[in-house]
Amino acid sequence: MVETSHVYSNLYRNTTMSWYKKDKDVIPGGLADGKKPSDFDSAQLAKGIKVELEHTASRAIAKEIAMDHLVEDEKYYDKLETIEDH
Repeated sequence: MVETSHVYSNLYRNTTMSWYKKDKDVIPGGLADGKKPSDFDSAQLAKGIKVELEHTASRAIAKEIAMDHLVEDEKYYDKLETIEDH
């Protein structure tokens, strides 16, 4: 009998570590493909990552989604904050 917790633990570690590479594209085909975090306003990107972490446990995925939104509109998260406040 195989202990499943060990198998799942290794699968999780291998999967998350393969995704973790600084500035690596983890969701191909997004609007921000080919862009770097430094291409964006750092305050907007930080705000975006915080918002997107409400939907995923992966900081890399949150960053990529935030960057995609910021390609659409460089003030996306300021506008979202205004909408949610009303």
